[in-house]
Amino acid sequence: MLWPPHPVDLGFEELVRRGEEHERGVLEGFRAAGYGVADLSGAGDSVGATAAAIRGGAGVIYQGTLAGAGLFGRPDFLVRADLLAAPDGEPRPGGRHYEIVDAKLARTAKARAVLQTAFYSRLLAELQGTEPRWMHLALGNGEFVPFKVKDFAAYERQTEPLAKYYRTHGVLETVDGDAGVEEVTRALNEILKRAEGRDGHL
Repeated sequence: MLWPPHPVDLGFEELVRRGEEHERGVLEGFRAAGYGVADLSGAGDSVGATAAAIRGGAGVIYQGTLAGAGLFGRPDFLVRADLLAAPDGEPRPGGRHYEIVDAKLARTAKARAVLQTAFYSRLLAELQGTEPRWMHLALGNGEFVPFKVKDFAAYERQTEPLAKYYRTHGVLETVDGDAGVEEVTRALNEILKRAEGRDGHL
């Protein structure tokens, strides 16, 4: 039996293509600046490779993976803090550490992107033992926008108990939002089917 072809949203595909192109542009900008880049996009054990790259002091870590307390995050870039200018001129925490830089095609900073970067910063702090002072969005218009991590830490503290509660009761589901569209859709459908099986309805 032949099934009708799955409809393709060409507009969405173009947006994805442009986003990937922008991310590559940010990556090439770091390379052009002379920063040593550890490209982990093809790493088998990305979590372990990320920790090793941090210990090794790579200037920029591309497509690393952060993990902690059953949570995972895949920021676009981890950049050694001493390579980034302090937006307010104030000193950063002592010792070598990293800050999150996420590439976003949008021309303005969206709340979701900022909160996502704050989440990554929390996981990064657990891994490196130092809370980064800043996190950054590399926007589609070429602007490099910094945010103070502590300004968004309260949100993280308020939402973590909810995640812990649902995790303890075995009903917290996670999806890798950085995966492909079809893979994310398949994962969401599987979660909905499991919920329907538990509850009998949605």
